[in-house]
Amino acid sequence: MKKSLKILALNWRDPLHPEAGGAEIHLDRVLSYLATKYTVILISTKVSSSEETFVHNGYLVKRIGHPFLFNFTFRFLWKKELKNESFDIIIDDISKIGLQTPLYIKNIPIIGIFHHIHGHTLFQLLSFPIALYVYIMEKIALKAYIDTPMIVVSESSKQELLKLAPFKQLTVIHNGIDEEYLKLRNPKKNPFQFCSIGRLTYAKRGDLSLDVFQRIVQKYPDAVFFIAGKGADEERLKTYTQQLKIENSVKFLGFISEKEKINLLENSQALLFTSEKEGWGITAIEASACYTPVFGFDVAGIRDAVQQNVNGYLAPFGDIETLSNEIIKYLESDNIVELQGKSYCYAKNFSWFKIFQEIEFNILDQLPIDE
Repeated sequence: MKKSLKILALNWRDPLHPEAGGAEIHLDRVLSYLATKYTVILISTKVSSSEETFVHNGYLVKRIGHPFLFNFTFRFLWKKELKNESFDIIIDDISKIGLQTPLYIKNIPIIGIFHHIHGHTLFQLLSFPIALYVYIMEKIALKAYIDTPMIVVSESSKQELLKLAPFKQLTVIHNGIDEEYLKLRNPKKNPFQFCSIGRLTYAKRGDLSLDVFQRIVQKYPDAVFFIAGKGADEERLKTYTQQLKIENSVKFLGFISEKEKINLLENSQALLFTSEKEGWGITAIEASACYTPVFGFDVAGIRDAVQQNVNGYLAPFGDIETLSNEIIKYLESDNIVELQGKSYCYAKNFSWFKIFQEIEFNILDQLPIDE
């Protein structure tokens, strides 16, 4: 295999974009690994009116795409600026509206990375006209990849695609967690501490976590709930804590560092994860690695990351009573330490290093065999 392999990666947002999320973090980890061996260039959209070029984690980032019409304008960027740069393979990281690269790039292998279909959750995140546009275009654009090899992050994501169209080359490779999470430790749990970690958007359904916690604090008045993250739903959630009369027991932490996140998870008895859907619940695996079981709902993405009664418990979506009762049962169990240990053992299956190797194999497998 050529040491000079040149990889072009595509995503609407780069990892340093102000609105970067889980998909961008995942791509950053993958590209950082590949950049230790190959030349890697990521094309993303502009953040301001000007173009920017910089090196991040060993690979080159070019912010040259239109921030709102990237799905239309990239094909002109390709023909005008990128087509003749001798790329060996393209990684098309599909987020919301895909760039439909297989329709106009014919002479270079393409491999897609897919997290999940946003679908109706778009109407909770965007204004109605924009949400409707993205909702329609998301599914239309995905059909351009039916014959393209695709890495999907969960079995739920794979099934989403197969319901949409007869995709022919789907490979499930789960997201991983950093080795720092897997270092053996002896966490000291605060008896009634709970946490939630992630962007505060309506689709994450933080209000349902608060509903669950309200029932817990009624039984355990000393319980405390730490919510880490920022987002458009923050003020609504703060107001809701007041309506539930639990504002003195809920702490909003804002953004926290990776070290702070590990410390929070280590000290918590449970992670509350009540999203209505995910691509892959990576936070659930990070929590499990910190001996912290996960309690949430049986929905796409989370059901892939949480095994029932192994690293947590999942109730039917919206079933607050059942989920609350299971948490109380867990807190009162004589085997709570054993349950926490099972969570850690489960998380060890998701080391990034093994996952990087799988992804690299799938990428290189798309290259033509040298004669």
